[in-house]
Amino acid sequence: MRRVVDCIDQTGNDWVAFERFCGDGSLSEVMRRATSVGIPLGPLLLSESAALRASSHTELEAAAERLGVGILVPLGICILPSFIVMGVLPVVISMVGNRPF
Repeated sequence: MRRVVDCIDQTGNDWVAFERFCGDGSLSEVMRRATSVGIPLGPLLLSESAALRASSHTELEAAAERLGVGILVPLGICILPSFIVMGVLPVVISMVGNRPF
């Protein structure tokens, strides 16, 4: 585990969460499980990485959905009022100005 952390540190991979390598991290838990049951570590690590990737994709999808909603706020605050002032208001004023009494 130390060699993995050293390699990650040398390559500068900032996206790797080092808390997973701590004593109570997910990698340590997988290693303890494999040691206590006596099964190979490879398949457990592959399943753990697949689960972590799936949860990461879920979090990213949720963040993308929130971003989509957040982008609509400036559209509603800035562009819609300017459309009304530049497009609708002159038409209404011209209709009111040309009205016969």
